[in-house]
Amino acid sequence: MLKTTWKIYQIQHRRSPEAPTTTRYQFTDGKGKRRHFATKAKAKLQAAKDRALYHQEGRLAAGLTDEQRRDAALAVKHLPAGWTLTRAAKFAAEHVSRIKIILTIDEGVKRFLTSREHRSDMHYADLKRRLNRWLATVESTRDLATVEKVEIERYLIQYANRNRLNHLRALTNFFRFAAKIGAIGEVPTTDIDISFRRSNVCYLESKIFADLLTKAGDQEEADILGWLVLGGFLGLRPFEAYRANWWGVKWETNEFRVEADWSKTRRSRVLPIQSNAMEWLKIAHGLRRREDQIMPNHSTFTNRFVAWRQTNHDMAFWKGKQDILRHSYGTHRMATVRNAHQVAEEMGNSVHIVRRHYDAVLEPSKAQAWWEIRPAKPQNVISMTKVA
Repeated sequence: MLKTTWKIYQIQHRRSPEAPTTTRYQFTDGKGKRRHFATKAKAKLQAAKDRALYHQEGRLAAGLTDEQRRDAALAVKHLPAGWTLTRAAKFAAEHVSRIKIILTIDEGVKRFLTSREHRSDMHYADLKRRLNRWLATVESTRDLATVEKVEIERYLIQYANRNRLNHLRALTNFFRFAAKIGAIGEVPTTDIDISFRRSNVCYLESKIFADLLTKAGDQEEADILGWLVLGGFLGLRPFEAYRANWWGVKWETNEFRVEADWSKTRRSRVLPIQSNAMEWLKIAHGLRRREDQIMPNHSTFTNRFVAWRQTNHDMAFWKGKQDILRHSYGTHRMATVRNAHQVAEEMGNSVHIVRRHYDAVLEPSKAQAWWEIRPAKPQNVISMTKVA
């Protein structure tokens, strides 16, 4: 840029060769542009203004229009702590460049849920429930890209501990999907941290579990016995147990197949059936009420199991512990095999979760009793070796 001293020169000027010559007054402004005026008074006034602006706001500001300077002054008030106007402008430009489509919040949620329909029914229903709760608190016709971090933090305050974390995860999955399809530039949940003290998982002791199995077998409660075996000896989730089929039991090879259709992760897996578990499973199969499905529907069995527990066990113990059988399996299995990758594969879970919940919870010497729980043999049966 040319250096200027805002000195005013008197010049003779004409618009064309044929036009008459007139006296004009000129100076070079802060942008290096020559400016002409009809009178010297006007030239002095504008030169003084331009010089003051140049020294006060710098060369770059001198190049801005009055409207641009007003916008900049207002924008500074909205800057986060420690941010400069340049940094904010670059961030906004990059943000906008990543937005390829414009969606309302409602449209974005619908697209996301449609993309998750192939997941398990339980996983899909949980996502839909949590997102619809959030959707009810916002203006669903708003542009999805306008959702800010502070709004989400304000929404999550109403939930506590684990529930808050689960709602955050559902929203994070949604916003990551939105960023992937180009509906937003940044994921607003990225820096939201929810930390709380996680309680240890609850599990049944071998003596208590043995007592429950024996009572279910003696009372010929096929569904109760099947439920206990599927959860406590195979580690199935309640959702998976309700959808388990007898043809998934491989009697010849002592294996159980979990199909992708009724797995939470929509991935098939094959579980080893321990010898004691197979003995209990054969009893449940002999008492079965259905040829294909091992368990009845959720509502029917829930009422029946509650009634059975009221008679056979402490009801207060089971409150809020719907996964206690699966946790019991994970605790005793991990203590026995000491291999997080193997247990994670069997349970259809991540290695991180398995280690966090089940690693070093129980000593191997105590865990062994779990895998020695067997049905009592009838008193009137005599071994053939003794007869011989």
